Amino acid sequence: MLDEAGAPVVKEVGYAGMFSQMGYVQQPLAAGPEMAAENVGRVAS
Repeated sequence: MLDEAGAPVVKEVGYAGMFSQMGYVQQPLAAGPEMAAENVGRVAS
């Protein structure tokens, strides 16, 4: 946005950021070997 003189109009506002958060999601017992096989496939290719 520009003012009448053509200069950019800026205004300092509060910080809008993100943060990391760990969370545990229960997985079925069979998900372990399946995920391991998927990771091996990614690394091997």
